[in-house]
Amino acid sequence: MRTATFLLSVLLAVPAASAQTANPASGTVRGIVQDELRRPLSNATVWLQIRRANEKDRPRPFHQWTKTGSGGQFQFSGVPTGRFILCAQLPGSDLVDSCQWDSQPPSVVVSGAATVNVPAITLQKGYPLRVRIDDPRGDLSVQELRTQGAGVRLGVWTPTGMFVPLALRYKEPRGEEHEAVVPYRTPLRLLAQGQRFVLADERGNAIDNRQGLRLPLVIQPGKEPKLIRFEVRGVEKP
Repeated sequence: MRTATFLLSVLLAVPAASAQTANPASGTVRGIVQDELRRPLSNATVWLQIRRANEKDRPRPFHQWTKTGSGGQFQFSGVPTGRFILCAQLPGSDLVDSCQWDSQPPSVVVSGAATVNVPAITLQKGYPLRVRIDDPRGDLSVQELRTQGAGVRLGVWTPTGMFVPLALRYKEPRGEEHEAVVPYRTPLRLLAQGQRFVLADERGNAIDNRQGLRLPLVIQPGKEPKLIRFEVRGVEKP
């Protein structure tokens, strides 16, 4: 299963300094990151990853990441010849990751020692989708410590089949809240699945742990959903 966090975890494992390591036979990629009003976004994270040009192509793995400057600008040096995708994200904002939701993310072709100036990467405004897991008896907190694999799986399926997990916002003894910034006017499916727990929806209906609840969502401007809630009703029997 592809997850949106896989690309991020792989790319962030590469030291940022590698984005500045150049050699005479390599190229340079430059660009800016902006919002929908064309305002430059500083401190955005930008990733560059090589992709196959065709089914027979077997390029050597290559990926770098960097941060944008005060004017939204970024630069990658030491880039080999090949086809690459560019992804951008502004952590802690309500702007949508340019690669999580786009089936055709920005791409660039580098040849030799050329400098390539890419079109501006525009991050669209999204909606912070929030889900609350109520845990009135404290079962979740206790069993997560006692039982390996216990928890609640929360995430959103994108139209392209990618699974985006909801990030934990906070946790307290009687529940926890999760969040993901999702795009507007896009068909989504929210997944809620208990793992070793009996989970119920807002109406009190039990959720089958084998399949989980897959809730269709389309976020419309001005009609954003309220906080979505689920409740832990106990520990699943062996």
